[in-house]
Amino acid sequence: MRAHREAVLALAAALVAGCGAQHAAAPKATAKATPVHLSTLQACQRLRADIVANGGTLDQATAGYVKAHIGAGKLADDLATNDIEGDNQAGDAWIYLGLLAYDCRKVGVVIPTP
Repeated sequence: MRAHREAVLALAAALVAGCGAQHAAAPKATAKATPVHLSTLQACQRLRADIVANGGTLDQATAGYVKAHIGAGKLADDLATNDIEGDNQAGDAWIYLGLLAYDCRKVGVVIPTP
């Protein structure tokens, strides 16, 4: 009986030692955040969806997101030079939406304007 117990313990020790040798510490994977870049088409689709969902007005958060992730171009310039907060949202929003609609119509996205 004693020989059987020693054999089992020796087998268990061998298995544990073998498993430890096979599974060395894996290198830690570092997740690098890749920047999101929107094409003009993607940006216009996102803007249109937000404007339609909000009944004709553009949400500040959506405009900020698109502004932060759009590449260079006319749409990026219009987003950078126009601020949807404050007076623009109240009185001049139709001009701002008109500029966005004009830019987006070039890539086939129709943004409804008042």
